[in-house]
Amino acid sequence: MKLTLRMAGILVALLLMPTVNHAQEQAKASNDQSISHVRIDLLLTEYDGQKKISSLPYTIYAESRPQRGGPPGRVRMGVRVPIPTDSSGNNFQYMNVGTDIDCNAWAAGEGVYDLSLSVNRSSLYAPSQAETGGEQIHVGNGTVIRNFSTEFYLKLHDGETTDGTSATDPLNGHVLKISVTLHVVK
Repeated sequence: MKLTLRMAGILVALLLMPTVNHAQEQAKASNDQSISHVRIDLLLTEYDGQKKISSLPYTIYAESRPQRGGPPGRVRMGVRVPIPTDSSGNNFQYMNVGTDIDCNAWAAGEGVYDLSLSVNRSSLYAPSQAETGGEQIHVGNGTVIRNFSTEFYLKLHDGETTDGTSATDPLNGHVLKISVTLHVVK
C-alpha cells in the first residue's frame, strides 16, 4: 500500500511538472512583454511676461514596467563654473551649472502611463540694479547662480502633452514652465 501511494505521488509529480514549467515560462514571457520603452519630451520655456526668452528641449528614453522599480531615464547637461572661495580670488570651487532630469515610467494599464519627474536647473545670472530694486547681489564677479528644482507626477497616454510645474523667479519675475509629452516606442 505504501509503495502504491508513493508511486502515485511520483506519477502525479511527473504529470504536473510540464504544466508547472509551462506556467513559469508563460509568466516570464508575460513579464518580458510587459516591459515597454517610452520617450519623454520635456520643454523648459522661460517667459518675461508674454515674451518667450528661451526654450530648451530635452528627450529622455526610459523603460516602462508594470510595477515600480525599473531603471530611471537620466539627462545631465551643463558646465562646471569656477566660484571663488575667498576674497583673494586665488582659490576656486567648481559648481555644476545646467540641467539634471530624472524620469521613471510605469505602465498603469489601459494605455495610461505614470511618470515621476525630477528637474533641477541652475543658470548663471547677472541681475541689474533695476531688477533687484537697487540691492547689490554679488558672487565672485557679480554673477549669481539661479536654481529651479521640482519633482512631480503625471498620468499620460501615448502622444499626450500636458503642462508640468511652473514657477516665478523672485529676482526678475520671469516664469519657467515645463511641458511634458509621452510617446510609446514601438
